Amino acid sequence: MALSPTFLETLGERLLPASLAGRAAPYLALGDRLLTGEGDRAASLRMAGFAFSIRVASAAIGFFSQIVLARVLGAFEYGIFSLVFVASLLGGGLACLGMQTAALKFVATYRASGDLEGLRGILFASRLMALVFASAAALLGGVVIWFAQDLVESFYLTPFVLALALLPLIALSEVQDMLGRAFDSPDAAFLPTFIVRPALLLGLMILAVTSGFGATAITALVCGLLAVFLGVVWQAMQLAGPISRAAPKGARRIELRNWMAVALPIFLVGGFFNLLTNVDVLILGYFVAPDQVAIYFAAAKILALVHFVPFAIKAAVQHRFAALHQSGDQAGLAAFARDAVRWGFGPTAVLALFIGLCAPLILRLFGPGFDEAAPLVWVLIAGLVCRSAVGPAESLLTMVGQERICAIAYAFTLAVNVTLNILLIPRFGLWGAAVATATAMVVEAIVLWVVARRRLGFSVFVI
Repeated sequence: MALSPTFLETLGERLLPASLAGRAAPYLALGDRLLTGEGDRAASLRMAGFAFSIRVASAAIGFFSQIVLARVLGAFEYGIFSLVFVASLLGGGLACLGMQTAALKFVATYRASGDLEGLRGILFASRLMALVFASAAALLGGVVIWFAQDLVESFYLTPFVLALALLPLIALSEVQDMLGRAFDSPDAAFLPTFIVRPALLLGLMILAVTSGFGATAITALVCGLLAVFLGVVWQAMQLAGPISRAAPKGARRIELRNWMAVALPIFLVGGFFNLLTNVDVLILGYFVAPDQVAIYFAAAKILALVHFVPFAIKAAVQHRFAALHQSGDQAGLAAFARDAVRWGFGPTAVLALFIGLCAPLILRLFGPGFDEAAPLVWVLIAGLVCRSAVGPAESLLTMVGQERICAIAYAFTLAVNVTLNILLIPRFGLWGAAVATATAMVVEAIVLWVVARRRLGFSVFVI
């Protein structure tokens, strides 16, 4: 029996007013067809392979650059930089209000339907809207810092002002990343963010220090600002050719209400997920000294080496979930979902065990004192392995029209994570953050398992 309505049509019907859902329906229906693979499969496979290669190279460059920064800056300044840069990346992504992913969907939709006016409109408006939204967020943040400066440690004030200056650039970069994917331009989609930015940051920082500038968090953030700016400019140059060929100059149509109707639900799901993965570092920065933040950040950073497995599994199976759902093959969907969980769980557990055993040696690379975080790695590993027991359950739910309950599940998990961090960090410090984060991962796994079982009728647990 066919499962209906489809993923994007379900989103429109559940979350939009009836009149607006009717106007957005043609775009959402076509987006569903594109999502399930009725487009250029070869191009999609090339993009996926390129993306995975870039993520591997990016991890190597990023990990090396973080070690160098920790060595050059020292624990205190590195802790300030880590906290503020994470906040700026998170803030820049959230400031887009989901427009980056909506742009990806609408560009594909307009190109497939030959709607050049709509295509020109989304290409123009998506970048402009990201800049406007992020600039407004930066101004609001500036006002908050101005009135709350007595509540913020003095060594954080200037770095956070620099972080606010980063928001529009990061937001624009997020949108251009998605436009690069929409135009099958991996050079624009992945290289600026994952390769160019960290490489430039490291190179500029080394140049600044050797030129006599102080090895401080402020110097590192200025270098980060320049790196992001240059990456955005290079990215725009890479996009210019594909955009001009696909959408030559002409009239454009702005459909702001339709675009935002799709963007805002995406913003909720992505926003909750991004906050969930970064909230421990942000709350920790409020309660403990920057050198302690640096130690915890290093422990969390080495676990990024384990995330290759779930990233690869998610990239490989996400579109297949949607295809099986739309074909009505419920038995095939259940079997494939359980296979996806098993494919990821074993390698994740083995790789996590290896990283845990090597953690003291890896952490010593960051500098003196960082190896004291080695026991924390095991706590975080426990949570990560428990989370992998339900595999890409959130992608499964989203791809089969359960995105609303998925957002609620992540909102609940985020609330648990924030509450535990606030309760445990003042009393237990870094251990409190690690326990809170690991517990939130377990809660996330349980909630996703319960939701999937009740909504889909089958279990996604590894056993």
